[in-house]
Amino acid sequence: MSTVDVRYIFFPAFVALLQSITAGAAEHQRLILAESPERPRFELRDRDWPGKVGEASICLWKDDALAACSITIDDNTAPDHAWWQEMSKKYDLRITWFIVTSSVGRGWGGTWDGWQRLHAQGHDVQSHTVNHLRTTSPTWKGVENEYSESIRQIEAAMPGNKVLVLAYPGGKDQDKLNDPELAARHFIGCRGGVGLINPANRINYVRTNSIGELHVDDPKAPWADMQALFQKAVRKDSAYRGWYCSHYHQVKPEMREREEKHLAFVHQRVQNNDLWLGLFREVVQYGQERDTASLEVKSAAADKIVLSLTDEMDDTRFDFPLTVKVRVGPSWEAVRAEQGGRAVESRLLEHDGATYALVPVVPDRGDVSLEKQR
Repeated sequence: MSTVDVRYIFFPAFVALLQSITAGAAEHQRLILAESPERPRFELRDRDWPGKVGEASICLWKDDALAACSITIDDNTAPDHAWWQEMSKKYDLRITWFIVTSSVGRGWGGTWDGWQRLHAQGHDVQSHTVNHLRTTSPTWKGVENEYSESIRQIEAAMPGNKVLVLAYPGGKDQDKLNDPELAARHFIGCRGGVGLINPANRINYVRTNSIGELHVDDPKAPWADMQALFQKAVRKDSAYRGWYCSHYHQVKPEMREREEKHLAFVHQRVQNNDLWLGLFREVVQYGQERDTASLEVKSAAADKIVLSLTDEMDDTRFDFPLTVKVRVGPSWEAVRAEQGGRAVESRLLEHDGATYALVPVVPDRGDVSLEKQR
């Protein structure tokens, strides 16, 4: 079988020499892309459609969605949990709660049993530090402890929940104490509070942008309007195909009708595959894997294609599958995909008369084979 040259969507990092995993690769795996990108990591384009059978490319977002979105909630806000659970059930939402661990068991802090229930429902519970960086707290022991101890407390109280991401506490004093360099030693992504959409090719994973609440068709805040995700080159600083990260605190009763309309908008866009609604953790995993990935088509025959996908990130923390799009022959009516000997879900779709397979692939977990099924 001949080797087919891989097609890359648009990521210059991917255009590096294709290489297999080496024995020493693990020693050089990265915990986080800690650099703040001064220029785009890759050229942003529309969805990619490989032109020849056997060619493949990595999708910008999961399932080849046009853009990404995350909904996050700070400061525990236990009185709102019932409303958010109602909205989540109605609109199929998955939410990231960033919690202050010292507040659990008191008032708005919720209970560990309550957080376990939310986690079991598919939501995520991550760190907003131990004391919200309040130096006057009797349990204050410095910023390092605020980060590391919050991880320990959540993971001890919630077996099976891995704490990988942080939301920096806001406030005048907190802004002085937040330490991205220190946070990068503990977390794979840290959410900031700058109210802008994250450009897909220029995400600062150590301090991501995040917009207060969702904004849809909002002429007063065009920089925060979700519609910008789907509109190419509307403005010079276009957020087309970007990542819309939003954060909430309390959602007062008088706000809920408006916010439900915004949640319904998100749901509809997800249904149309315009939008991937991912947990904050999932999006920063996908983004950093994608930004450092190398994809190789190792062989391509009429009824079988073999791929290899590697990246530069720490495999113990980065295990979210990237969506790979593969051009297959017109006679393929079904596909069977395996990675490392294990079956993975995949599907076929058509575009302009050509057939493609969408395959979820975890980097560094072995070759992926696609076989034609009759």
